[in-house]
Order: sequence, then structure tokens, then C-alpha cells
Amino acid sequence: MSLPPDKERQAASIHAERIADWKGVAQANKADTIQQGFMRRQETKEKMEAARRGVKNSLKTSSSVDDSKSDEAMSEFYGTWDDILEKEFDYSDMDTDYGEESIPNRPVGSEYFTDSDLVDFSDTIKELKENEKFSAKLTALSEKYNISEREILMVGAKESSLMTNPAAKNMFQILAIPAKEAGIDLKKLNKSNNPVDQLNALEKYLDRWDYAEYNGSVPLGLLIAAPSARDKDKDFVVYKEGSKALEGNPKWAGEDGNATVESIIKFYRGDA
Repeated sequence: MSLPPDKERQAASIHAERIADWKGVAQANKADTIQQGFMRRQETKEKMEAARRGVKNSLKTSSSVDDSKSDEAMSEFYGTWDDILEKEFDYSDMDTDYGEESIPNRPVGSEYFTDSDLVDFSDTIKELKENEKFSAKLTALSEKYNISEREILMVGAKESSLMTNPAAKNMFQILAIPAKEAGIDLKKLNKSNNPVDQLNALEKYLDRWDYAEYNGSVPLGLLIAAPSARDKDKDFVVYKEGSKALEGNPKWAGEDGNATVESIIKFYRGDA
């Protein structure tokens, strides 16, 4: 079940305020890491040059050979030493552009503030993932059903703005009949502010449809919106234009006005 546009905008605005600050923190951390890397490499180079100068001076002062032979010996020595240094010190990553995920000490969940579909919820995702029990359960569900954590969060964002929209009953908008079939205490779930309870309910719902057997081949959003269509072709019309279900969830519709398997999947994956 999708939310009214005004509710979506209201919920999204709640999470957008600190995104710029997070980006600043991430960029500062990244710049600091790069700067430290350059400083360590520069320090190594300076030590190498100091050592070379010392060896050259030693050769010139202690050798009985003339300067030309001394220079020849030094050239050979430098070549050997350079070969060793190339093996010991790898500078190949100097020009590598590392992604956001490589930034040290980045905020939990900050990978989503560059995600165009979840950027407005990155504040909420950060708070959720800082909850160790929620984070562990999210990972467990991802592994159990072979779907990404992002897909679970996307569906939660589409259904309830991840429980920040007051119009939503529960995170995944599980309704009465499906809840009863899955053995979910819906009244208790709708009163719970514990996000772990929401994931536990999702698991019961998915197990009712033997979702693990699909091994990730059926998108989570489709199973939430139309479980009976989980084995249908992408062009299958799930809800016709003008139907009650589609009037309540107009964003499920495709270009022809009907909600097909494909158009529903696109909505939940952010492609619509």
C-alpha cells in the first residue's frame, strides 16, 4: 500500500535535514584519509632519498676508485634498489577513486545518502541500523531470502516511510487477512514502535508464502502487493484501471493505467 503524496513529502522532509552534514563528514573523512596516505608516502620517499645520499657520500669518501667508476657503481646500486622498492611499496592506488563505502568512520547507513531512492530516508535508516537487534535481523532476512537489505528497506520506505508516516499502520502495511493467515497478531503489531517487531512480522508473512524457496527470484515488493501474482509473467494484469486496489495505490499503475507484475515491481524498486 503506497502513501498519499502529501504524506510522502511530509515524511521525506523529516529525514532530509542532516544529509548535507553527513556528506560533509564523509568528504572530510575521505580527504583526511587521502592526505594521510600522501604524507606517509612522502615521508617514505624522503627517507629513501636521504639514505641514497648517505650511500653515495659513503662510496665517494671510502672508495679508492675515481668518480666515474663511483658513479657507475651508484647507478647499478640505484637500479637494484629501485627494483626492491617497487616490490616493497605499492603506489598503484594513488589514482584510485574509492567509493563512499571505503570512507573510515562513516555514519552507519550513510551508503544511502547517495542512493537517489532512499536519500530522504537515510536519517531513519541510520537510526534503524544503529539498533543492533534490527541490523542483525535485517541481515538475517537478507541472507534467508537471498534479497538485498536495500530491497527490504525500499519496500518499507514505499509502504510506510519506514514507520515515520503516521498514516501507516505497520512498516510493511500488512493487512488483516494476510496477517491472520501468517499467524501475525495484527493489533499488537500495529501498536508496536519496535522496528524488530516489524521485521519479525515480515518474516512470518514471507514464510506463509514459502518465500525462501524462490531464492530471490520474486521481488519482495510484488509479494507484499500481490502475492497471488508471484508466479505470473511480467505483463500479467494484477489490478485493472479503476479497481479499488489501484485507486488506493495509483503508483502501481503502468502507462496503460493497469497495474501489471512489471509495473508493481518497478514501483517498489524505484524504477517507476
